[in-house]
Amino acid sequence: MRVRDLAPQGMLVESPTPLAVGSVHEFELIDGGISTRVRATVRHLSSTRQPGAVQRFLMGLEFQNLDIRSSAEIARMIDTHSVRAFHRGA
Repeated sequence: MRVRDLAPQGMLVESPTPLAVGSVHEFELIDGGISTRVRATVRHLSSTRQPGAVQRFLMGLEFQNLDIRSSAEIARMIDTHSVRAFHRGA
């Protein structure tokens, strides 16, 4: 998954596979050598397709119960803008 936008409350991700709206999942956010795990609820889903390209999905995710460390890491990641997300299931 590619993080398209990251905010203290959640993130917008792009993926070849959709996740159901309302479902809760764990993700690992990675920025360089630093990672943090978060739980997030899928709040909205849309699909996109460029001419000649495969269908992709944009999903808005809301973070759930972030601890102080995770909140601080996300704030740092927002400053660096190079975050990737890996879906860990739920």
